[in-house]
Amino acid sequence: MRLPDYNLWKSPAMASLAIFAVINTVVLGALGNKTLTYALTKQNRIGDDLIYGGRPADIVLLGSSVMRGPFYYCDLRPALSLVYENYNKSIALEKAIDKIDGEQKVYNFARDGEMVSDAMLIVNDFLKDKNKPKVLVYGIAPRDFLDHTLPSETNTEEFNMLANLADCLRYYNVFAESGWQWLQVLASKALPYFDARKAVQEKLAQMFNRPQNAVTTPVATKQDPFDATNESSTREDILRPLKKKFVEAVRKDKTLKAEAIASQIRMQKALMDAQDDTEAWRQGLLQYSIRYWYIDKPRYNRQMHALQALLAITKQRGIKVMLVNMPLAAGNVSLLPQDFYLTYLDDLQKTSTKYGAKFINLQNRKEFDRSCYKDPVHLNVFGGHKLIDLLASNIVDLMKN
Repeated sequence: MRLPDYNLWKSPAMASLAIFAVINTVVLGALGNKTLTYALTKQNRIGDDLIYGGRPADIVLLGSSVMRGPFYYCDLRPALSLVYENYNKSIALEKAIDKIDGEQKVYNFARDGEMVSDAMLIVNDFLKDKNKPKVLVYGIAPRDFLDHTLPSETNTEEFNMLANLADCLRYYNVFAESGWQWLQVLASKALPYFDARKAVQEKLAQMFNRPQNAVTTPVATKQDPFDATNESSTREDILRPLKKKFVEAVRKDKTLKAEAIASQIRMQKALMDAQDDTEAWRQGLLQYSIRYWYIDKPRYNRQMHALQALLAITKQRGIKVMLVNMPLAAGNVSLLPQDFYLTYLDDLQKTSTKYGAKFINLQNRKEFDRSCYKDPVHLNVFGGHKLIDLLASNIVDLMKN
């Protein structure tokens, strides 16, 4: 058998492959079953304060920013220096429950941009053994199932920090759309530096073939198109980087093109209805018209599988769950196809019933009018107190039954 040419062995590709194999072997031996990100952070920032006040939390809140913001605003006081990113309690909810049924400790596990698959990983990793709460209150919204500004469920901080190889094998129908994508996800967990392979190869190629008079091209910084203060943001600015993904999706489902056009019509109507509102409010509608651009059915189904897995875990561990469809401003809901929103509600109701969770739908409740919202999605302090009053009574009922 003839061996490859010597020049091939000393090529950048072969060198990078050899280095890649050695590094992964060493790192895997050191990490065991932990993820690389988990090991490098030294401590897991997501669950640092799960136990406080001498005992585990009795009630855990879970969800995205729709569940994080209102509780923060309700606890905010001039005399208290509360940092939004680090705040994970709810004094207001504890007081509301105390008035009805005595002292209960509350921990808020909600995180901005949290997908249902992220929530599933958090529940699986943290809400067990001595950290198991009596009640889990999971506030949910359509964005948690489909967000076109997020390339994949595997691009979140929670996935990178918490998901290990065993999770990817167990929940294969959550983290990948196709067999090839699933293999890539597995490789990213089995080989710690798999995701960085292209950067390593490019760096080695530069080392092997560095031009003598290379000219460094300045890299232009791009302003965040989702900054509400950026008045130059347009729908086209935000859509541009997402169009390639859309073209690929249309090849699989021809109906998506018409759906995207209908989405634009809904967006224009929502903006016209909000013409007397602030620019920040209109920017909020614009941003969510992108998140809801078209209904990505495969991703929606994967996230619904994640919800089923989450509720199966809590049922097995004896944790009572209250699944709450969070209230959104009417303008935000109008950005979604009506038939999809009804299907979404029906799926939440059926899934809750199947796993014995209590389902509460707060959309269209008269308590939450325009004055309750900070923007088209998030409740302000006024709306937050209304939310807390509703949740407190329902939490006490759930604990007693």
